[in-house]
Parts: sequence; C-alpha cells; structure tokens
Amino acid sequence: RFASWTELRVLAATSRDGLGAARDAVRRIREDLSRGVEAIPVRVRSGRPGAPFPEGFTYAPRLRWPKQKNDQSRRSVHAKVAVSWRAGWHLEADQVLEAGTRVCDYTGDVISARAARDRERFGEPTYVVSLVEHSALDDAVRWRTTVDATDHGGVARFVDHSCDPNLNLVPIRPRLTDVVPVLALVARRRVHPADELTFDYSGEISDQPPS
Repeated sequence: RFASWTELRVLAATSRDGLGAARDAVRRIREDLSRGVEAIPVRVRSGRPGAPFPEGFTYAPRLRWPKQKNDQSRRSVHAKVAVSWRAGWHLEADQVLEAGTRVCDYTGDVISARAARDRERFGEPTYVVSLVEHSALDDAVRWRTTVDATDHGGVARFVDHSCDPNLNLVPIRPRLTDVVPVLALVARRRVHPADELTFDYSGEISDQPPS
C-alpha cells in the first residue's frame, strides 16, 4: 500500500534527511505507479494541487484469489495515470491504440455479488465491476464475475465512465478450461496519445475481438 501524502509531508518535516526521503518516495511512485511490477512503467501526471499520486490502494496486475495464483498476461501498451480539475484521476493513452487492441485488464479482488452489495451499502466510493455473461441459447445467466479494485487494482481502476467510450469491457478466457474470465478493456476505435480512456459502466459491449 502506498504511503499517504499526509504521511510523506510529516516525514518531510522531520529533518533534511526526511525531506529527501519523502521527495524520493514521491518521485519513484510518479515514475512508476506499479513500482516495478509492470514491464512498462505506469507514469503519473499531476496537474492540480494536492496529493501528487493516487492514494489508498495496492497495485495488483492480476486478479487476486484467496490462496491461489493466476497467470494472466501483463499489460503490453503504454498508458499513464493523470489528474486534472475536470476529470480527477483518470487514465490516458500514451501511444496510438488501434481498434481491437487489448489495452489493460480490470484486476483486483474477486468477490461475490453479495459482498459487492455489502461494500457499496456503506456509501463509500468503490471500484467494483460486475460482468454478467448470458447463454447464447436463452436469457439465463451463465456466469457473473465481480472484481473490486478499491484496495488492490491496476491501471484499469482509473478508467472513467463515458456514454461514448473508446474501450469495451470484454470477458476473455485464455484457456478453454478457464471458468472465470479475464476482464479485458479493448479499444473500440482508434485512440490517440493523451486521449482519456473510458468505458461504459452500464456494461454495453460489442463482439469485437481483441488483438
């Protein structure tokens, strides 16, 4: 978990060495939000006063299972976490992304739908995504995958909602035997550098395959 901005300011006020340590911590976090977990660093751009990096969660490049491991692929495109007066913390493309490109995966703690309702009942901001898959033969629910990125998550945690998004949330199963899908964010159309990345929180997706 990241040190809070308040904790770093307290450290900076203790001594000259503390000030240097606090500055170094902020620099390292802003240079790579994943702190070495990702092969491609996740840079942070802060354009307003306040905390110069997102607070309150631990970076997780994969879905987190209790006492289990997961071998999902790592992010392979460039994107950066940024903050602005208009959008707050959000994710921006850092390269041209062609339609069909798998940009990143929505990672975090895999939880039940009931646990998600319980967490949202407290009224605090959460980053819960619940994707429901239906059978092609009828409207019966085939599978529900619920991921909470509030405390543990990756760059997809910072992707905002839009009614005209440039990303789709698409379930992907790397192996036919996989029961729980990877929740991939895939470009719907060509995305340019510095464009904000968004998807529709209501769950509208297309059948467009990722590259």
